Amino acid sequence: MDVPDTRYAKTPDGVYIAYQVSGEGPVDIVWQFDFIGNVDVIWEHPILGTLFRGLSSFGRLILHDRRGTGLSSRNVPPPNLETRVADLLVVLNAVGCEQPVLVGYGEGGGPNVLLAATEPKRVRSLVWFAPAARVVWTPDYPWGVGPKYVERDQRSLELWGTSEYGQALADTEATVGTRIPEQAIRLEGKLTRHTCTPDVARELSRIWYETDIRGVLPTVQAPTLLLMGRDEESGAAEAEYVASLMPHAELRTLPGGSIPRDEDLDAYLGEVRRFLGVEAPPAGLDTILSTVLFTDIVGSTEKQVALGDRGWRDLVE
Repeated sequence: MDVPDTRYAKTPDGVYIAYQVSGEGPVDIVWQFDFIGNVDVIWEHPILGTLFRGLSSFGRLILHDRRGTGLSSRNVPPPNLETRVADLLVVLNAVGCEQPVLVGYGEGGGPNVLLAATEPKRVRSLVWFAPAARVVWTPDYPWGVGPKYVERDQRSLELWGTSEYGQALADTEATVGTRIPEQAIRLEGKLTRHTCTPDVARELSRIWYETDIRGVLPTVQAPTLLLMGRDEESGAAEAEYVASLMPHAELRTLPGGSIPRDEDLDAYLGEVRRFLGVEAPPAGLDTILSTVLFTDIVGSTEKQVALGDRGWRDLVE
């Protein structure tokens, strides 16, 4: 699949937001990047690229780079959740999208939840991979990461943009039971360079560490699908907690970890199809079994000559 054309939408404060539209279908699907993001390069990601191709096979997929990152305006402060929601609405208006399905992974679900809560008529439904209401541990949120993880994560950001960053990130995530596929580790350095500079990465990290959307979740009225990997025991408990706060959420546990493996993507895409009510296309057929029957009428040639073409045709009919 060729990378879609990148276009720009201009916000009221003069910031240019890069976006892409790919695929066609009965629903509009908007993906929110969680940390890394560049609409041109992200298609090379071994997991996300395949996932995006799958989503665009049955819907109109809309991607965009948050301000300060990717192909969007870089010379601006990184956005908080409210700014991300405002920028997304600019993109939706630019592409004529009235009521999309908002999809995201982890932190990417935050702005989706806020948009659904503040502009309920603009959101059809939500799909949230590995849902998390906050990142940092508190006594009433035991699934958050502790100080050692935060310290290690901040040290790994010193390698941002280098080939060593992918392994450093994988080692950090392994401390909380999250496994990053090897092919994604190798690409991480390139993706981070194309996302933002190290100072912006640290600021984005700070914003998310300070974010807590628990108070917003009960106000979301849109139907919500929460997807969690079966291998993530602590993540499953966190997802159940998030589901308990959302009045119209259903939680589905699927094979693999919080980051789907190649072999698990079909199961994830199948759940999204089911949730959206989009039928799967018929299976492609390489072989078709057919029966051909030849018949002949005794004396037909002589009869046709005697009746003439028109008379013979009328007789056969």
